[in-house]
Amino acid sequence: MKMMKKMKNNGFTLMELMIVIAIVAIMASIAIPNFIGWLPERRLDAGLQDVLQGLQKSRSRAIMLNRRVVVNFDAAAESFTAFVDEDASGGQDAGELTLVDSDMPAGVDLTTNLVDAAAVAVAAVTFDNRGFPTASGTISLQNNNGTVGNVQLYLSGHSVLQ
Repeated sequence: MKMMKKMKNNGFTLMELMIVIAIVAIMASIAIPNFIGWLPERRLDAGLQDVLQGLQKSRSRAIMLNRRVVVNFDAAAESFTAFVDEDASGGQDAGELTLVDSDMPAGVDLTTNLVDAAAVAVAAVTFDNRGFPTASGTISLQNNNGTVGNVQLYLSGHSVLQ
């Protein structure tokens, strides 16, 4: 009698593959809406951190370099720029060092409520060589979901998230 070799089946059956695909599809349908809802909050957090770190870096560089540092907020362009103001003009001239040039993440709106010592609304703050700002107030960011986050700048030069 001839011995017949029994063939060993390796791999997955079509039914097993279909079950795995169905499980992955169900998990994806649960996870994707959560991820989409999570994204605007993370973008808002990233924008708030950018503004806070930009203000802190500007203040520390003003002290370290013994120079004036200006932070200009541009609400229309949803961005801000910080630079060393060598000639004390308040505007960035050729040759002046840019410290920060940051755009807000997609879907994040920037507004400022900064006032100077005369209670006049301003869109820029200047840190003197001791780290004291010329203005104080709030920089507000809002995402597509309507969530608002604030960075508070105090006359002492400190800035905090609110």
